[in-house]
Amino acid sequence: MREKIKQKLVEVFSEFEEILGFFEGGSAAFDRADEWSDLDLQLVVKDDFAEQAVPLLEDTLESIAPIEDKFILPKPTWHGHWQGFYRLESLSPYLVIDFLIMKESSPSYFTETELHGIPKIFFDKTGRIGREHIDQEELQQVIPNRVKRIVGISKMFYNIVDKEIKRNRIIDAVDLYYNLILRSYVELLRIKYDPARWSFGCRYLGFDLPVDIYNEIQNLFYIQNTEDLQKKNDIVMKRINKLLRENLTYNLCKQMEELS
Repeated sequence: MREKIKQKLVEVFSEFEEILGFFEGGSAAFDRADEWSDLDLQLVVKDDFAEQAVPLLEDTLESIAPIEDKFILPKPTWHGHWQGFYRLESLSPYLVIDFLIMKESSPSYFTETELHGIPKIFFDKTGRIGREHIDQEELQQVIPNRVKRIVGISKMFYNIVDKEIKRNRIIDAVDLYYNLILRSYVELLRIKYDPARWSFGCRYLGFDLPVDIYNEIQNLFYIQNTEDLQKKNDIVMKRINKLLRENLTYNLCKQMEELS
C-alpha cells in the first residue's frame, strides 16, 4: 500500500507545472523504512500554488481510501512550511502520511544530507533536492555556544535533582533529570559523535551513537526508584564533566569565554 499511495500521488502531481518537486524523506532516506514507518512525503511548489496543493493532496488521498483522521499543524509552523498528517481507512494504523508542502522560495527543502539522508526523488524541476548541505560555518558558531550553555548548567545546576529528591518532590526531580541533566549529556554525545545532528535530542540515537554508548544511555533512562535516580544523576554529571574536559568543543568554548 505504501507504493500504491506514492504511485498515485506521483501520477497526479506530475501533471501540474506549478508542482516542482516531489520526494520521500524520513526513514526511507536512510534505507531503513519498515512496517511501522510513517510515509514522509515532501512537495515543492511555486509560491502562489501552496494553498491549492492542499485540496489536491486530500482529493488524491480520498481516491485511494477515505481519510480516517487528519491533523494539520497550526500556522505558523516551527519550520515555516505547511504540514499535515493523515491516516486512511482500512490501512495499518502505523501508516501515517506525514506530508510537507514547501514553497519554491524556501531557503531549505529539508534535504541537507547530513541531517536528513538521501531523499527518494520522484521528480525534481528545481535541481536542489538532495543537493543541499548544512552551513558548516554556522555549525562552527552554534556548537561552541551549545557547549558553553552545558558548561553553565553543569556548574549551576549539578545538585538540582538532589535538591528536589530531598524535598520529596520526586516528579520534579525526575523531570529535571530527564529534561535538563540527561538531555545535556545526550547533546554532548551528539556533538562528539555526530555534530551535524546535535539538535535531534533522543531521536535516532541508536543509529547516531556507537552501540556501547547507546546501551549506556538506555540504562540511564530506566529509573527504578529514588535511590536509583540519585545514583544515575551522579553518573550522568560525572560523564558530562568528563566530556567537557576531553571534547574539543570545550576548548573552543573556553576560548570564547576568554574573548568575551
